[in-house]
Amino acid sequence: MTPQRLDRARTLLCLLQDSIRDTLIAARDAQNGSELSEIAEVTAADTIYRIDKVSEAAIVALFEAYWPADWPVELVMEGFEEGDAHTFSRDTPASRTRFKCIPYGVCIAMPLQEAGAVVEAPGGEPLKAPLDTTSPVAWMGYANPVLAGQIRPLLKRLMEEYF
Repeated sequence: MTPQRLDRARTLLCLLQDSIRDTLIAARDAQNGSELSEIAEVTAADTIYRIDKVSEAAIVALFEAYWPADWPVELVMEGFEEGDAHTFSRDTPASRTRFKCIPYGVCIAMPLQEAGAVVEAPGGEPLKAPLDTTSPVAWMGYANPVLAGQIRPLLKRLMEEYF
């Protein structure tokens, strides 16, 4: 990506963050804040709370309004049923999307790695996992390569011994 496109992506992601924050504050102020902690539904992926529903609606609305059509993206969130593709622009087949956005969990791997941390599968190999919300993902994170080199052998030995 060019620096201009990276800046555009950063701007969109900051707008997304602002939109989620503003939507949640408005929802809290419009109703008893404790209602946001009530269970809205239970899916195969997770227990979905009302606050999740509010934030997911804000995310979808922002993508529908602002996401560039030439950057096809698929959103993967716990509140979406498995196999129900949420792509932007709408009706883009998931197989034709350029980006996959998963706004929780191990999605932090890339920023951690960019900051110098090590994120990998428990055996030390690269992390590979399906992009969904129901598959179990085992991973290890280390603050830096030096610590990974010191801790990884001990963890491998303990996992072989106990698992």
